[in-house]
Amino acid sequence: MRVLIILLILTFSNTAFTQSKVEWLTFEEALLRNKLEQKQFMIDIYTDWCTWCKKMDKTTFSDPKVAEYINENYYAVKLNGESHHEFQFQGSSFTEEELAALLLNGNMSFPTTVFIWVKGDENLQANPLPVPGYQSKDKMHLILSFMHEAAYEGVSFEDYKIEYKSPYF
Repeated sequence: MRVLIILLILTFSNTAFTQSKVEWLTFEEALLRNKLEQKQFMIDIYTDWCTWCKKMDKTTFSDPKVAEYINENYYAVKLNGESHHEFQFQGSSFTEEELAALLLNGNMSFPTTVFIWVKGDENLQANPLPVPGYQSKDKMHLILSFMHEAAYEGVSFEDYKIEYKSPYF
């Protein structure tokens, strides 16, 4: 009986823990899923050597509220800004580095979080919206919420912040 209780506790605690992780995809995986259900892409552009990128992974993207919001509303993509891994997008072959440069308009800065909409036929619906630099969990939640709910509706970030209800305060 004691073993059964311990197993149940471990099962439920493990389930809660795994639900609080961001479901990271490759760009190719996100494109495939997007053909079935369209969502906005949230792309974390990082490098292996970037200290702030690693800090954001440990503090911001590991936060349960941030992870839950991302998983519900976005396809979360990790894109190494220096990788030469190739894939197809919009009928052309790109490396991760080339796509990062395209999304960042050549302004390579790490970490940068980029928000895009991709139609099922792999066409960008709007210009990429990059947010450069490290973001704390509360600031990232605000940015995620704004990008999902208001950015493409013409609402300014300053106006949105006034009405935004933070889950942290």
